[in-house]
Amino acid sequence: MLFAALTGLATFAAGGNLASGVEALAAFRIEEAVSRLSRALEEGPYGHADHVRLYESLGIAQASLGDEPAALAAFTKLLILSPGHALSYTLSPKVTFVFERARGAAGPPPTLELGWPYDLRVEDAVPLTLEVVINPGNVLARAVVYARRQGDPAYVPREVSLAPVGRHVTAVLPSPEPGAERDVNAEVYVVGLDARGNEITSVGSAATPREVHLAYRPDPWYSHWWVWAVGAVVVGGAAVGATMAATARVPDRVPTLIDPGR
Repeated sequence: MLFAALTGLATFAAGGNLASGVEALAAFRIEEAVSRLSRALEEGPYGHADHVRLYESLGIAQASLGDEPAALAAFTKLLILSPGHALSYTLSPKVTFVFERARGAAGPPPTLELGWPYDLRVEDAVPLTLEVVINPGNVLARAVVYARRQGDPAYVPREVSLAPVGRHVTAVLPSPEPGAERDVNAEVYVVGLDARGNEITSVGSAATPREVHLAYRPDPWYSHWWVWAVGAVVVGGAAVGATMAATARVPDRVPTLIDPGR
């Protein structure tokens, strides 16, 4: 039954001890699998899927050998990385019982929150705030922010050091199109890493990024310099006219035209 559940793991394509450990587990060479997978813990860094596969495979191998404490620790780390993870129902109860114990003992997973102002204009820089909300065992150490203008082919990464739980850091990104005369959207996602660079959690993904809207709002007519220049001329002219009118002398006598024919 155990072998049937593991044959699918043999197609896993990765380098180093992780790949060979998964292959040994699928071939039911359990002691070799534990040895190789234990060494794989010192390798990496791993993407999220590989990281999950490492602790899943290690937990299965250790539980199969009857090392319940080690298997429980591996499964707990697995559930930190992937809280909704499930093992194959065809695995031996010797494995699944330990896994369910780990699920019952696992606390909330590491959690990042991503925020930004919602009144941004196309010429504005984009201040992204990153806050660590939950960090069991202080596993989260840093993050990588990936950003692009919507429609661009590639994301631009930027690494950020994370603050302790309850505090936030700000990563200021340049406007994706500062001279645009239309609304623009930026797309961002964040990957949280441990101290070794392994992926722990994420906010969004390359396929499902968060959208940051930057609005195009033309300056009002009265904000242009030439409006005020013309206004100054008009006001100045009016002031001069008023001054002349106020200071003009009214004659004491008004000459009378006498028709000599009368």
